[in-house]
Amino acid sequence: NSRDAIGVSKAGVHALLNPAYLTMFGYDNEGELIGQSILKVTAPSRREQIAQIEKDRIEGLPAPNSYETIGVRKDGSEFDMEVKVSAYEVEGETYTLAILRDITERKLAEENLKKSHEHLEISVEERTQELVNANKALVVAKNQADTANKAKSEFLANI
Repeated sequence: NSRDAIGVSKAGVHALLNPAYLTMFGYDNEGELIGQSILKVTAPSRREQIAQIEKDRIEGLPAPNSYETIGVRKDGSEFDMEVKVSAYEVEGETYTLAILRDITERKLAEENLKKSHEHLEISVEERTQELVNANKALVVAKNQADTANKAKSEFLANI
């Protein structure tokens, strides 16, 4: 009863899926994915990359155990997902266990945080410039006051 999508594949083909996996990708039953390539649930723009990762893993070459990619639902809509993978062997055959998580909301929050940070940086720069300008105006006003005070003192001394 995991909330994360969990799938097992063999040679890049779906073998076992939990209900959360089906829900994440918008499928009604396992039969729609079992025996199908894992690329079926990978966005077209990322299929070549994921195919290479899976090929490397099957061949025993170094492959990332954790990465972000883009998934594609049955209805064609795409979403950001985090993938954590481990390979294991059973009776000499290599299987891949994948735990997937929809990170769309997290990505949106990160983007909003980035925009807020950029806005704050601009506000700080603007405020700093205002303070610099105000400080310059105060220096000018002080110099004018000092000059006026000196002239007054000289005038009073000559009376």
